[in-house]
Amino acid sequence: MAEHRSETKVETKTEKTTVKDPVFPKSAVTLSGSLPVPIVLDLRKKKKRRYSPGTKAFQQAGFGAFKASYRVSNGVADGIRRFYKGSRKSSRKRKDGLLVDLLDNSARGFRDSTRELAKAPYDFVKRINTKPFARLLRNSFGL
Repeated sequence: MAEHRSETKVETKTEKTTVKDPVFPKSAVTLSGSLPVPIVLDLRKKKKRRYSPGTKAFQQAGFGAFKASYRVSNGVADGIRRFYKGSRKSSRKRKDGLLVDLLDNSARGFRDSTRELAKAPYDFVKRINTKPFARLLRNSFGL
C-alpha cells in the first residue's frame, strides 16, 4: 500500500537563498534560519453598526466629534511631552539649558502637537454625510 505524504517545503533565508513560499512570507522567517513565526490573520467580517430611524446622521457626527476630540487631546499631549523631554535634556546638558533652548523645545513641541491636531477636522467631516449639502448647493446655484 502506497503512503501518501503531504509535505510543505519551506525555504529559509540564508546568505544566498531567499524565501519563495507564499505560506511563509519573508517577514515570517528569521534570518538565523530558525523556525518560522506563525502569522495569525483574523478574517472575520466586522459587524455593521445599526441605527434607529432618524438617528444615523446624529450618531455618525457624534463619532466624528469624539474622534476629533481624541486627536486634539493626543496632539496636545504629544506636544507637551516633546517640550518636557527636550527641556529636561537641555537642562541636564548645560547650565541654564532650559532657558537657552526654550524656543527650540517649544517649536518642536508645537510641531508635534500640530502634526496630530491637523487630522482632527478631517476625522469630524468624513463621518458626516455630505450628499444633502451638495444637493443644497447645486439647487441654490442652479447647477
